[in-house]
Amino acid sequence: MCRMIAIRKILVSALFIRQRLCMYLMHNLWLHVLSKHQKLMWIRVVLLTESTANVLISYRLMNTLYMYEY
Repeated sequence: MCRMIAIRKILVSALFIRQRLCMYLMHNLWLHVLSKHQKLMWIRVVLLTESTANVLISYRLMNTLYMYEY
């Protein structure tokens, strides 16, 4: 029971942070007129952030599961 609550809290917080970050980046990307080079740079940042967030979520989940196993 505690394990599921902990996993849910980690997932919700990580997804919320990722969603807010992506919204902020997209706002900056489309509402402000940027050059093509700057837009490509922002897209790279979004993709890198997305993959980093997924790795961190997986790492924290595995640590949480491992912690509750022992």
